[in-house]
Amino acid sequence: MESSSQKQQQRIRVRDLEKRIHEESKELDNAVRNSLYFNTYLQEIKIKKSDGDSTADSRGPAIRIELYSQSDSNFAYHAPSKFFKADVFALEITKKQSQSTHNLLASKLPEKINKFSLNIQNVFILNNSLYFKEVIRISHKILKLIEIFGFRITPPKLRRFFSSFSHVETISLYYCKLPIADATDFSGLLVNTNIWRLILSSIFFVDLNGSESNPKGFATLIKGLATSSDLKSNLQEMFINTNKLTHDEVRTILDSNGFDKVTLLE
Repeated sequence: MESSSQKQQQRIRVRDLEKRIHEESKELDNAVRNSLYFNTYLQEIKIKKSDGDSTADSRGPAIRIELYSQSDSNFAYHAPSKFFKADVFALEITKKQSQSTHNLLASKLPEKINKFSLNIQNVFILNNSLYFKEVIRISHKILKLIEIFGFRITPPKLRRFFSSFSHVETISLYYCKLPIADATDFSGLLVNTNIWRLILSSIFFVDLNGSESNPKGFATLIKGLATSSDLKSNLQEMFINTNKLTHDEVRTILDSNGFDKVTLLE
């Protein structure tokens, strides 16, 4: 629980950062600069070391960008690069902004960040193939945690996603559709992986047409992940949120596929 003095200290840090950002973006046209609801904030994220022996704080500025319109994109694209220096970089998209997203990530994303988040607000409506390619393209820059919202991830994409991010510690999927019919083979893809936490929140397991619920989808996914001996030995924690399976059913699926040492997070 934060004390009042800690909260006050945080507010001061936020104000100082926002003042710096305001000063650095003075050269931009006011109409463009003010058109973007650019919420810059500081937060502390606690990420456990991969050896599991202790915890280390990753502290620093976290920036969230909302691309709601073309003027939003213009502002983000023309803002000074130092404006975007952060440990945590979150991007929210509500309209078709594929080119703007490419430009922003290509020119503004820091060379190394601890956490990257991409949230497609209009879940499943957008053609997210272009966004998926952008996420894969920047995978080498993301050090500890990748989280994506609202993607439709086919088995080939799932293989590529996990292999591209095998170096991070945490993979988080939220409100994603996973059309899975057969177990995906991950053997050989995750050699020496650092992944020790997997978060699957409000995941829709569907058939290959994406039209019907697939009650065996989670078991099929875990069966596929179990083909990676490195992941099986390294994975320590999992969170799965679905109204299709009870806690005991999830536990049984994990245990029967060799993930018996994995802790289920509540």
